Amino acid sequence: RNDAVRSGSWLRIRAIDRSSGRPLLGARISATDGDRTIVRTLSAASSYGTATPAMVHFGARNPGSKVIVRWPSGEREEFATGDWNRTIDLYRGEGKAVE
Repeated sequence: RNDAVRSGSWLRIRAIDRSSGRPLLGARISATDGDRTIVRTLSAASSYGTATPAMVHFGARNPGSKVIVRWPSGEREEFATGDWNRTIDLYRGEGKAVE
């Protein structure tokens, strides 16, 4: 049993191509935790012969309010996260372009 005090926040993200409705595997998603940047790559594989849902998970004590996605095509977009402690879907082409 875990009696530790809860601290920090979490965010799960699915990066999706709206035209196909499929996750864009290989997308790299960056979030901030205070002055630290956390990067996750969207994948559906976790081990030999297994698969997991195509989403990334972030945990942060001081979560930022936006994430940056580098799509497999090389395009980069910024998205507002809103509140953490939830799952969000990000759609290619619907964020703010980042140079």
